[in-house]
Amino acid sequence: MKRKSKTYTHNGKEYTIPQAVKEFGIDEITLRNRLRSGMSFDDAAEITLNANTRAINRNKGRKSKSYTYEGKEYTLDQASKEFGIAKTTLDQRLRAGLIFEDAIEIVIRGKETYIYKCKEYTLDQASKEFGITRTTLIQRLRSGMSFECVVETPVRKQNKTYNYRGKEYTLSQAAKEFDIDYGVLYGRLRFGWTFEDAIEFTNN
Repeated sequence: MKRKSKTYTHNGKEYTIPQAVKEFGIDEITLRNRLRSGMSFDDAAEITLNANTRAINRNKGRKSKSYTYEGKEYTLDQASKEFGIAKTTLDQRLRAGLIFEDAIEIVIRGKETYIYKCKEYTLDQASKEFGITRTTLIQRLRSGMSFECVVETPVRKQNKTYNYRGKEYTLSQAAKEFDIDYGVLYGRLRFGWTFEDAIEFTNN
């Protein structure tokens, strides 16, 4: 029996966590961390609403910054549409110190395919198949490793298992079983999610 998602009330309307994420434009992990810290749902939502309003006011009349890629100028909005990358993802990569070219090409390279033992893989497919995060795959390829070495080089990890509905899973097994990207699942657990929440959010 599927567990009913917990709801929260704001301005007379009920929201699940996923609904609130979409409605208020708040990062899911940020919202969960605020609630775990003891903040009320109203306060957790209002902080983001107020911040968004201030950002809109600041940006009124401001010219969007442009970046050059292969001789052509792009704003973040234009690059998002052109290369199929979320604007927030591009912004986060640039804030993390990546140059614009790398922020774009991480995804472009991900669309390429690689041959291993007569089978073709994209990076996403290889990540799920071999239990290696997409970021690790990209870093290894950029270092000059062949794709064969990339997937055959062991990843240092603990064989920790998690119990879900009476069955034990490693992260690789859970990623395959519930069709969740290994890196996404790993990231949720690192941010303090329970294993059940990490699985069931995708299934909601």
